[in-house]
Amino acid sequence: MGLKIIHIISSLARGGRERQLSIIFKYTDKDKYSTRIIYFNESDQNYIVEYHLSKDLIRINESGFLTRLFHLLKILRQEQPDLIFSWGINESVLGLLSSMLTGVRFVNGSIRHGIRLNRSSHLFRYLILKISPNVVANSKAGLLANGIRKGYVLYNGVDKIFAKKDTTAGTEELKVRLTGKHIDYPIIISVANLVPYKDYFSVLTALKEAKESGKDFLYIIIGDGPMKDEIIEMINAYGLSNYVLLTGIKENVNEYLQIADIFLHSSRGEGCSNAILEAMFSGLPVIASDTGGTSEIVKETFGFLFPYRDHNSLSGKIIALLDNPGLRETMAKKAFEYANDNFLPEKMIENYYKIITKIITNQ
Repeated sequence: MGLKIIHIISSLARGGRERQLSIIFKYTDKDKYSTRIIYFNESDQNYIVEYHLSKDLIRINESGFLTRLFHLLKILRQEQPDLIFSWGINESVLGLLSSMLTGVRFVNGSIRHGIRLNRSSHLFRYLILKISPNVVANSKAGLLANGIRKGYVLYNGVDKIFAKKDTTAGTEELKVRLTGKHIDYPIIISVANLVPYKDYFSVLTALKEAKESGKDFLYIIIGDGPMKDEIIEMINAYGLSNYVLLTGIKENVNEYLQIADIFLHSSRGEGCSNAILEAMFSGLPVIASDTGGTSEIVKETFGFLFPYRDHNSLSGKIIALLDNPGLRETMAKKAFEYANDNFLPEKMIENYYKIITKIITNQ
């Protein structure tokens, strides 16, 4: 009989940790590792249908902490799992308490970024991590930032739907369908929510500099968030309205990546970024801020790193790639090869099995 693992996550809304858990679920051998997911909050934009999660989901509708804990304990008594795996701060508190009360082994998987800030939420997570018996992060930087010396690193795996296509047939038609226009100049793309730590202001400043140097491009932003109005205002103020396409949240991100030429990612602190891995697997050269665990996955053969918020450095790297299609092509090939060699789902699942086995067997 195989092992039974219960994962706890706040929701299955479209995001990094939700994607990683969904990929784990999709590729796990259910005969050896029976897998259930407990979640609390519904979202219209989620991975439930895409990854066929519904039959193994358990929804806890209650909102109160003690009520959720009581319901979780009831589920654990019914399911009798070998392991509880949490994916967020609040989920980790519930998982840790449940483990203490039931004796079920517990894994704290709440480290999703490669930095720790002086915020109450980060301090609280740090304290919970310190008393958790087992910790899994998706980057070495995440463990280091939180002072974890004996944790495990489970790098994200990238879904194969993002694999670079071998032919350009139909690319022009796809460009027209997705952008509404015929494009004969490079397309730059970002996939990130419109929130402060994604630093779109530095990106737009760098693109303004590229435009003023005479470069033609289209910049596609896939994502949504509270800073949308501010970003639109900045786009208009910089005269970039004809250069930028805001799409909102999209489920067909893989199609947008297929028509792009450059991937751009500016963030205050990532662990192992799904967005970057997906771009690499789609065969795109990467320009990314050198923060958190990004340098663990982006190598100089296919990527440029720049200091966070340094728009001058960023604009120089953007212009360098816009000016050199041969370099873009070479880096694109290297990006795909590196992603294909190191970040396929099977590689992540193999590492996941090893971590789970070590924890359960106390090795």
